[in-house]
Amino acid sequence: MVRSRTIKGSILVLFMVAVGLIVSNGVFVGRAGALAGGTSQTTGNYSVVQITDWDQRTATTTNIGKCSGTVVGNGWILTAAHCFYLPEGIGGPEAPVDNRTIEVTLNQGSASHTTIWSSPVTTSGSNASPRLDPNYNRTLGTDDLALIHVQNALPSWAVAIPLVNPLTSLSAGTGVTVFGWGETTNGVEKTPTSVQKSPDGSIRINTCPTGRSGWTCLIESGSTRILEGDSGGPVLVWADGAWQLAAGVDQNDPVNGVIHPDAYAWPVSPQQPATRSWVESLIGVPQLPSGQIIRDQSSGHSWLLEADGYRHSIPTGGDYLCFESQGSHVYNYPLLQVETLPEDVGSTATCTPTTSGGGGDGGGGGGSQSISIGWSTSHPTWISMTLNGFTPGGYTYTCDFASGGDESYRLTETSEPQTFDNGATCFDAISGDQVWVNIGSVVSNRLTVGGSNPSSPPSSTFSETTGGPANTWSNYTNAGGTEGPQIQSHQTVQISCKLTGFKVQDGNTWWYRIASNPWNNGYYVSADAFYNNGQTSGSLSGTPFVDPNVPNC
Repeated sequence: MVRSRTIKGSILVLFMVAVGLIVSNGVFVGRAGALAGGTSQTTGNYSVVQITDWDQRTATTTNIGKCSGTVVGNGWILTAAHCFYLPEGIGGPEAPVDNRTIEVTLNQGSASHTTIWSSPVTTSGSNASPRLDPNYNRTLGTDDLALIHVQNALPSWAVAIPLVNPLTSLSAGTGVTVFGWGETTNGVEKTPTSVQKSPDGSIRINTCPTGRSGWTCLIESGSTRILEGDSGGPVLVWADGAWQLAAGVDQNDPVNGVIHPDAYAWPVSPQQPATRSWVESLIGVPQLPSGQIIRDQSSGHSWLLEADGYRHSIPTGGDYLCFESQGSHVYNYPLLQVETLPEDVGSTATCTPTTSGGGGDGGGGGGSQSISIGWSTSHPTWISMTLNGFTPGGYTYTCDFASGGDESYRLTETSEPQTFDNGATCFDAISGDQVWVNIGSVVSNRLTVGGSNPSSPPSSTFSETTGGPANTWSNYTNAGGTEGPQIQSHQTVQISCKLTGFKVQDGNTWWYRIASNPWNNGYYVSADAFYNNGQTSGSLSGTPFVDPNVPNC
């Protein structure tokens, strides 16, 4: 999908609707909302997430409990964790709003909205949607962030906002911009017809008071106020020609019943390294050394990632080939994933040819170099990979897929030649897809899934039954990668083996590789979603995390 870019880092407009709640005035009291004193944005692309509760008693939309959010990656939206809790007094003690349906509605700078995605809320376990920051403390309000995975629902004009560059100043006095969708008058539950933007210079970073040292603290001026409905909304800083995401709005302070002109946001800057690492891991921010080429796999537009943490546009094909010849590796990504790396807009990366060539990142090799791949006989859906002609050392290799989603990894060659067949190379279980590998300019042969003698799954499998719906993922180490088909409640599937991976909220780290169609040993599921003891119905309470009879992978 080729997309024109006239304003880098603009924001989408989205809504989320929570259905089936019994509500009253005062939802999210003391939490942040839309902007009073803001300006309407009717052009461009903006992103704001809104949760609206449906009052079944009156069958009317109350427009209470709105929240905001930002597109931050390929199918990911960042918002606030507290948006998915029902306040104390609304139907009992404070509790997650589990089992309510959330709708994400998109708005491209106008009053017309289109629902693009919906899903029930589940705030715990491996199937959590949205995913709350694992360090979120509801009592203290710290780590108040959540990520919503809308999969492939984002339209072609969607733009991701990158996390703030570590070199960007966020000191006291720095001006920031907040976007919001909700109240424009305190206490008046009326949604504006367009997203609101705080006026330039009206909100600045402030020194935090005692007890708030972990937050990004904001001071408002003039008539600008962050009111009910902006929770989770973007706190943006304009740097080097584009927006960067500094924090997500958390809360404002009621003082003697009046909204005090101060607000708090939870940072995604290096000020909170654990939060930033969690976000980067889930949304797939490329973790690459400087000097590498990032390429939009659709348009071919390329950038050089430099030591300042920015990507700089490569202006000509000659510069591109020059960087390649000097050892820069090319990493292909969807544009929304490219945009997770901040760009220095207006700057370019030009290459000066050298008179003598160098080797690869592991020291190069003499003579002919080649990479040969085949299907692993020990690890279903994975490839084996043989390097020939490479000098022993460290190399970055890329698993390329015809279906997209290329990934890069490091390996260390200790002998020449050397074969890697350890279940940690590249895997592909998409029928008919093609996979190949490259190291620099050296490209392997291609394999087709379902052809060229793919390895068979283990002959013995184990029947396991879920106690509720279970999400499946291609990457068990972070419950991410490609999302597979959901396993339905009380569905029995065949399991090949078990292995340890991502730690879910209840503490379980065991995952199953799913042999049944359509997963075909290419997807994994957290083992705690199953009874694991022969049961096929009833509560999961008290059942083991994993079936010990299932062999290790």
